[in-house]
Amino acid sequence: MPTSLKLLCYNALSILVLLAVWWSLTHAGKPGASVSPHAVWARLSDVATNGYMGASIGESAGISAVRVVTGWLLSGLIGVVLGLIIGLNPYGRAIVDPWLNYGRCVPPLGYLSLVVLWFGVGSASKLVLLLLSGVPLVAVGTAAAVAAVRRERIEGACSMGFGPLGRLRFIILPSALPGILVSLRIAFGAVFAALVGAEMVASSSGIAWMTITAVNRGDMALVIGCILIMGVFALFADACLQRLTRVLVPWAGRA
Repeated sequence: MPTSLKLLCYNALSILVLLAVWWSLTHAGKPGASVSPHAVWARLSDVATNGYMGASIGESAGISAVRVVTGWLLSGLIGVVLGLIIGLNPYGRAIVDPWLNYGRCVPPLGYLSLVVLWFGVGSASKLVLLLLSGVPLVAVGTAAAVAAVRRERIEGACSMGFGPLGRLRFIILPSALPGILVSLRIAFGAVFAALVGAEMVASSSGIAWMTITAVNRGDMALVIGCILIMGVFALFADACLQRLTRVLVPWAGRA
């Protein structure tokens, strides 16, 4: 198996190769590659120092991070509860499952006009849009993880005298936790992707708002810089979730 250091070296090499290709295309005068890495860095440094339309890039990134994490945590809480209801109760499945599958298939931005109409243009509409992105994914993933728990484990717990809560705590949740964490990781990506739509709703803050405003003003160096910042944040968050999965469920894939 490759060591962590070797994998890290390969990651760094791939990034350096991409930067080299970007720099080469810029200096070759290729259409669409007129913004160099140096220009992007200089623009980000300027915005970090002087701000952009009254907000620094650090403040905008922090506001977006809070929105994403809040929407993801609430999506996880609501989604896990709904997923357990679906996975453990056939009547709950019959009631909730159609609505969750409907919500999972409809793009969250399709609700944008209704969300603005019902919840206004404040923070509530942005949070609702993020929840519409994350809750169905977590709920469906949780229900699938619960349904995949081997029947003999549950029957063995019953024969040992475990009640419903005991079976849930000692058998079902530990067995389903790897699948639940995977669904949470997928939902984080969906919530993060919906952030752009959420910050389009009459927003005046956030890294996605800064990106959209820069696009409208033709500031391509700032656009690319904001996209890179969002990508780095997403990669960091995903790495943290992978590490958390390894810590919380070291038995995943071994039973």
